Amino acid sequence: QVKDTFVGSAVIVGRRFPIVHVHDNNSIVEVSSFNTYVRGSSGNQMPTSKSPHCSKNDYLRWKNCQGRDFTINGLMFNPYSEKIYDYLGGIEDIKKAKVRTVIPAATSFHEDCARILRAIRIAARLGFSFPKETAYYVRNLACSVARLDKV
Repeated sequence: QVKDTFVGSAVIVGRRFPIVHVHDNNSIVEVSSFNTYVRGSSGNQMPTSKSPHCSKNDYLRWKNCQGRDFTINGLMFNPYSEKIYDYLGGIEDIKKAKVRTVIPAATSFHEDCARILRAIRIAARLGFSFPKETAYYVRNLACSVARLDKV
């Protein structure tokens, strides 16, 4: 569905969590689908409650962000209203040039050790660094990436 929106300029990448690379003016924008639920480490839907002061759309965006790996990957853009939604502090992390996990780094990297590689890739591409906690677990759990499939 995302690829169909960007006809001719989009390529699907990623096996476990597919994203679309949209090519535009010598740059690549990574676009992911919008899931309307959050999965916990067991893969089950996590119960969350909606504040009565929160609109349904706002709640769905917030809930979707909770399932992202890094705060900067939780940024959402509405191209029609040109509005950016930031429920996780992703803009502040970009200003500080930091790659920060949404949940505690130890939990995040234990749930999916491929996040360690993604964290390093993002930091290298953007010239960002890690907050202390994230840096600690990137170093100390790096050996866990050996368990990843070689494919």
